[in-house]
Amino acid sequence: MRILKFHVKGQNLMKDQQCDFSGIVAETEGYLNAEFFCSNEWKGCKKVAGFTKLGKEYYAPVINGRCQIPKEALTFTSFEVRLYGKREGYRITTNSVTIHQEGVRQ
Repeated sequence: MRILKFHVKGQNLMKDQQCDFSGIVAETEGYLNAEFFCSNEWKGCKKVAGFTKLGKEYYAPVINGRCQIPKEALTFTSFEVRLYGKREGYRITTNSVTIHQEGVRQ
């Protein structure tokens, strides 16, 4: 299992600078995960991560700060990540971050 780590401050999603985002190979399944470290604005929110490939977004529930990246998002040269949070009377969304992949079959 490989974990891609992100920091979330308010609505700003950023790659963890200590995490290696190189050498990600497309077409994996059940292997690639995302972990989110969120600021206080996200406290008490149910979180869902969105992974977009070619304009279509695939969702994964974030439980204990982590989720598995859906296989449907992992079949192209890149995908985007964003985080959504919701609690009573409150909704917050981040910017998206692009993740590049290698090994895409033509």
